[in-house]
Amino acid sequence: MERKTFRILFLLRKSRTGKNGLAPILARITTNGLHSEIYIQCYVSPAKWNQTKERATGSDRLSCQVNACLDDFRARVLEIRQELIEEGYEGHAIQIKERFAKPKNGKLRWGCALPSLRPISTIGYSVI
Repeated sequence: MERKTFRILFLLRKSRTGKNGLAPILARITTNGLHSEIYIQCYVSPAKWNQTKERATGSDRLSCQVNACLDDFRARVLEIRQELIEEGYEGHAIQIKERFAKPKNGKLRWGCALPSLRPISTIGYSVI
């Protein structure tokens, strides 16, 4: 039986800190070894980011807004994944990213071809 894994990880891109001192938050969605990254249009000070908890620390207004944004994003990704599974798709990370970018546009570009992709190394994928 094939093992199915699913994970949403929030990362802070400290290398892209702007002049205002805020860095963008990135969501990495991983499904069965395939991952996709999405900028969630949310920014926080690197000093207020806790990577272990994947949350902004503090009780100021910006931290509360960032944490609410993260919760909303996680809920939306889980909702999209469930919709894809109900429609007969595998619900891979790339399909989730595509549906997030273009909601309910009919067909997905990747369709059901993704299950045939298997990781062969850390560099690329092999089509079976």
